[in-house]
Amino acid sequence: MEKTLFFFFIRFVKRKNKRKGEGVWEKKFCLMEEDVPSSSSFLTFLKVRRKGGEVEVASPPTEQARQSLKKEANQRTIDMRKAEQELLHKLSTAEGELLDNPELVASLNCMKQETSRMEEALQQAIEAQQKISQQRDRYRAATGRGALLFMQVQALERLNPMYAFSIDMYIQVFKDTLLTSVERQEDDCDAFEAHRKGMAGDVIALLASEFSAVATQAVFLHIVAGLKREDKLVFSVALCLSILGHERPNEFPPELLAFLLKGPPGSTNTPNCIPWLPDDKWDACLSLEQRSPVFKGFTGDLLAHTRWNQWYGLATPELEGLPGEWQSVTSFHKLLVLRCLRPDRMPIALENFMRTELGPIYVDPPQQGIGEVLSRPKSHTVILWSGLGNDPLSAVKAYHSAKIGSSLVSIDVHDELNDNVDSISRVALKGGWCVLDSVHLAPELLPLLSPVLGNSEISPRFLMVLTADPACASELPVNIVRGSMKLTTDTSCSLKPILQTTWDVASQYCTSITRQGELRRLLFLLTYFHAVCLRRNIFLRRGFVNAPYAFGSSDLSTSRHVIQMLLQQTASNTQIHWSDLREMVVTEIYGALCTSDTDLEIIKSIGESIFSEHNMTHSDFCRLPLEMNADAQEIQQTISGAEWSAEDDVKYSMLDATSITEMHQIRSVQLCEGLRKLEHDIGRQQPDTPDNDHERHARRAKQSDIIKQLPTTPIDVSNINTSNIIISTWVQEASYCNAVVEMVRNDLTDRDDVLPELLTDDVPQKWISRGFETSHGLASWIQSLLQRDLLLRNWSANPQVPRVVMIHLVFRPKSFLVNMLIAGMKPPLTLDACHFDVEILKKSADKVGAPARNGVHIWGMRLLLCKWSSVAQAIDQSSGTVVDGNSCLPVITLRVCEKSGDDDHSPELWSCPVYSTASRRTLVMKLPIPSKKATSFWTLVGACAVLESAA
Repeated sequence: MEKTLFFFFIRFVKRKNKRKGEGVWEKKFCLMEEDVPSSSSFLTFLKVRRKGGEVEVASPPTEQARQSLKKEANQRTIDMRKAEQELLHKLSTAEGELLDNPELVASLNCMKQETSRMEEALQQAIEAQQKISQQRDRYRAATGRGALLFMQVQALERLNPMYAFSIDMYIQVFKDTLLTSVERQEDDCDAFEAHRKGMAGDVIALLASEFSAVATQAVFLHIVAGLKREDKLVFSVALCLSILGHERPNEFPPELLAFLLKGPPGSTNTPNCIPWLPDDKWDACLSLEQRSPVFKGFTGDLLAHTRWNQWYGLATPELEGLPGEWQSVTSFHKLLVLRCLRPDRMPIALENFMRTELGPIYVDPPQQGIGEVLSRPKSHTVILWSGLGNDPLSAVKAYHSAKIGSSLVSIDVHDELNDNVDSISRVALKGGWCVLDSVHLAPELLPLLSPVLGNSEISPRFLMVLTADPACASELPVNIVRGSMKLTTDTSCSLKPILQTTWDVASQYCTSITRQGELRRLLFLLTYFHAVCLRRNIFLRRGFVNAPYAFGSSDLSTSRHVIQMLLQQTASNTQIHWSDLREMVVTEIYGALCTSDTDLEIIKSIGESIFSEHNMTHSDFCRLPLEMNADAQEIQQTISGAEWSAEDDVKYSMLDATSITEMHQIRSVQLCEGLRKLEHDIGRQQPDTPDNDHERHARRAKQSDIIKQLPTTPIDVSNINTSNIIISTWVQEASYCNAVVEMVRNDLTDRDDVLPELLTDDVPQKWISRGFETSHGLASWIQSLLQRDLLLRNWSANPQVPRVVMIHLVFRPKSFLVNMLIAGMKPPLTLDACHFDVEILKKSADKVGAPARNGVHIWGMRLLLCKWSSVAQAIDQSSGTVVDGNSCLPVITLRVCEKSGDDDHSPELWSCPVYSTASRRTLVMKLPIPSKKATSFWTLVGACAVLESAA
């Protein structure tokens, strides 16, 4: 049987832009065959026929008829022109009266009849071509979908160089999808025919619609296999919003899609009249109200009804309807409200939205293993982006041994380059598999392999498997990255799958020794410890300050050897030396990877909680009823059968309930940052439209707006006496502020082009390195700069020692605190012999009447994942809700005193790390804070204080 299907392609045509006088790449979208003239740009249908056991692609009769009619019309036009020229020649050379020349009269009559026939045939050909074109136009919607998909795939390279995909790979995916669709339709021929008859013969529309959905899903599944965990949701959302904005622009206007992706443009300079609503969310609501008539009166309703306050404080507002009459708005408009009021819930809300609009597979794609990718290679090269703690080569070798059986050539990237190239060339011509591990360590090797991969005589059975670090993707040749299949071996985002995978590896070491039952139990504790460390990597700086760490199978193997050695060296009735085990495994092996003291403390706290006699003897560890003598298979079955909720997953990862809230916030930030980078390809009805003047003027206007906000004159500190070290420190701060303001102004005024960060609300890296750190956007950074300038400008008018220092507005807080220490130090003490004695006051900053004696009063520290209890005068566990008061510490007095012989703090004091921003990159100090809980509790949950204000 025969079925007519189609297939997409995208052609880039370079045209001359007359206004700009430069070449511009214009995207032309078309359906076309593979072998067509390069100058053509047209639609072509493909017919897929099954002959015997093979499938071939050919042009259907409609296309053949169109080409035949076109040739026939052209030939008739040529014949008519020749006949006209012959007639004119006879007329010009005729002698005497024309009517007396019978030969000439007969020629005229013949010409008249032939002309009439030619015109009739030409008209028929034109009508036939119009009918064919109408039939072909039914495919154009599918053509737009194919173009849209390709542009989204190409845009992924903006997120990460590892996401480079070639057009050839894209076409190969569509070919496979095309042939698979034919096979499926042939298997269900009766149902297809019944459906076709029910549509009154509109089979083309049926096939086009069906194949669009199938092709979209095929492309999505192929691409997400090579994406990192946090970028899969970005691609899913970008793809969904692009399709909806392109195919249903009335329901999803481009301006509202842009608002959903980028958020509000900035401050509206309108006073906030709602006490419970932060200023940035108030500005977002005002911007939304101005963009769409649907939200007319939205801010007025927020102000008039307290029901919005209740909805705002819900743990899961995306599952509840909007208050009052706003319940009737569409799911898309509800997303816009969430974007304004509860951006932390956007990832979950978008997942629910995509399940309805596109299907659940775009939210929870099936996990593709290494074996599945290697079984259907679409290229001669496969790149495995190695996730932390994964060993993909062992899976490759196991699959090759089970399915292929021939020898596997392993290439050492550190060997001589020419020897490696020769070895790969021989395998490529002969046909076989070769593996290159950690190719990012030898970036000079891959460029030499391009001629090998481009050889026309390469064997179809040749496959080269590469493993590489995603962070080094930019160092690899772009042609190899684009032309390769890609799979990211990312760590799962849940503890249970990590525990299962880790136990599969660790259980292989359960060798026969005298204390085998104890060995399996200890290996399970080691497995759990390893899984918790990997799980905390996912929480970024929430799990570890300098996360992620590459805890891998080598650490697991080395620790297993240590455990086995400890068991063999002790008698059967001897208790395990837990302190020695923790020292060797936790501190020496896993702790050796830690690059900060805080992370080392976290690792030790995790080890102390897991490696203990209690967990060795009790069978209810983490609600896993493990028997003491359970074998490896029984332990695996117990892990697989465990039913853990999301709360359990976080709890057993040595985190508290607030981690779920912060995880949602982290995902929201990652999602918004990723979508901003892809925003130019989302929500546009014409993806090939170049950057227009309106958009450029908008960027210029934003640039001009920032310049207008900057102070016009520097802070004058020339006449201030700097003999006092505290006054001198403030003068340095004022001079530093002047330099930062001048740098910003110069960067905005001395450039012919516009800073690209103005589009994405990102802060230029130069401004961060020479100014101050931030984890917020550009608008927030500018507002903070203006606040610092105003503070220092007011101080310069009356240069005295401040009563309270707003520490969050100090440019260089570490240097400032060192100067305060020097100022309060009394001879003959040295800097190394002094430290700050901390006292947390019960009064607010405005109630402090005078500067601190022999020290400084500071205010402006914000607590994360904990809160200050004014009743207990100690830190308390945070509720984990979005509205959590008491997150700021009261005024703190730092007094300079001499260090004592014992530097350890009281057990009731927790050394709270204080960072510049919530990203936790720069540690400012350790602040002893009263606590009713054990200090290890705060270390494990990742609590800290930051100097940066909330966005």
